[in-house]
Amino acid sequence: KTEYERNLHHAWMILEFDEIYEEDYQMRMLAENHLNCLLDVKGQGMDRKSRYQYEVGGKTSMAAMGERQKWNFSRMKEFMQQFVEAVREVNNYLLDVNCLNLDPEYIYYQNGRYFFCYCPAFKGNIWEAFHVLTEYFVRETDYEDKEAIYLACELHKASMEDNYNIEQILERILERKEQRNSMGICDEKNQEKKSQKLGKSGGAGRK
Repeated sequence: KTEYERNLHHAWMILEFDEIYEEDYQMRMLAENHLNCLLDVKGQGMDRKSRYQYEVGGKTSMAAMGERQKWNFSRMKEFMQQFVEAVREVNNYLLDVNCLNLDPEYIYYQNGRYFFCYCPAFKGNIWEAFHVLTEYFVRETDYEDKEAIYLACELHKASMEDNYNIEQILERILERKEQRNSMGICDEKNQEKKSQKLGKSGGAGRK
């Protein structure tokens, strides 16, 4: 169950689960350390249920952003790079990456940064969740941006591989893109040289 609360100065997203709340090592780790990639969270038990409260004031959900403007290459690349950072940071603090919620409704953006929802009660699978996220990008990409189409489709294709590494597939895709761009520039230069040669040959023949 998801609900939202706000006052004049704050806004919160609240997730409620039908299970008894436990203050495990994950919540203690989050309380004692500030992770740049995650929404600030507080947990509590109430009526034999678990409630997790996230500060979302001033932030915009990724889903709302996508409704306003389709995803171009630069925005998608920026998101993916920060997502890779988030996975790395969560691992560094010995937290479970499967507790990251990758639904665009639960990812927030503010001032150039994406913030992810980490919830110990969320029993997900990061690989399956990432695959679903790539399907979102394929649907919501800016189809006038060829580079965005390439990135979205390559991410989606890579997410269907067995035992893939998210950081490695992003590096691989961006590296291939740079190679394609370099080859395109070389082809343009070669074509320009050919045109110049043909122009000189034609000029010599007319004299």
